[in-house]
Amino acid sequence: MWGSKAKLRRRAYAAWRGEDWRAAGELLEGLTGLDPDGRSSAAWWFDAAGRCAGFDEILLWKPSELPTLTATVRAPKAEDVEALIELFATAGFGAEPQDSVRPVCACCSAGTVTQHRQVIGGSQVVRPAAPRPDAARLLDEWRADLSTDRDWSGLSAVK
Repeated sequence: MWGSKAKLRRRAYAAWRGEDWRAAGELLEGLTGLDPDGRSSAAWWFDAAGRCAGFDEILLWKPSELPTLTATVRAPKAEDVEALIELFATAGFGAEPQDSVRPVCACCSAGTVTQHRQVIGGSQVVRPAAPRPDAARLLDEWRADLSTDRDWSGLSAVK
């Protein structure tokens, strides 16, 4: 059906290099459905005693060169937090309220996970991903943007 693992791997890498993400994903998914002996099975890795041998075929993403920071923000409304997230995104960085991150189990993380960020107002920890001077500048800009009671403190690197 899919061909040999080596052929499948070559096709997946070629699709990846050609930025055909859908084809690359489908081909890499095909690799994860092959057990170490090459038999096609959608369920073999669920019974693999806690290890997923097929996943050694997935391409590794490059780690971010941006530091992950943490800061406490005071945002009267959820819209203020959304404005902060958008400000960082517009500047080419990222920011995420710590409470909006939801861990998923290993089984669920192997598939497509759809999550929706639920943003709330109030005092909370936010994790900006930006160089520290840029993060401080953006937080200051966010704080000064409106005459609301926005504030931030404690910008530091995540250890």
